[in-house]
Amino acid sequence: PPIAFGGRIQRNAPDIHGQVRALPERLPVYVIEEDLDARGIACPGNGRFRTVSRAGLPALLLACDQVWHW
Repeated sequence: PPIAFGGRIQRNAPDIHGQVRALPERLPVYVIEEDLDARGIACPGNGRFRTVSRAGLPALLLACDQVWHW
């Protein structure tokens, strides 16, 4: 059944996986190399995501106007 928040009814579930998959088409998405290595994960997205080392992260963040993270 749809979920309601106040007077707003959400009838369709968001496609979170599809939205994350589509992000690199619109803006650069970075993943931290050491985090991938620690989890035994190859870089996701067939090279569409960019990698950065943990040591290189501060310089990357300083070069950006906006940073979104989760």
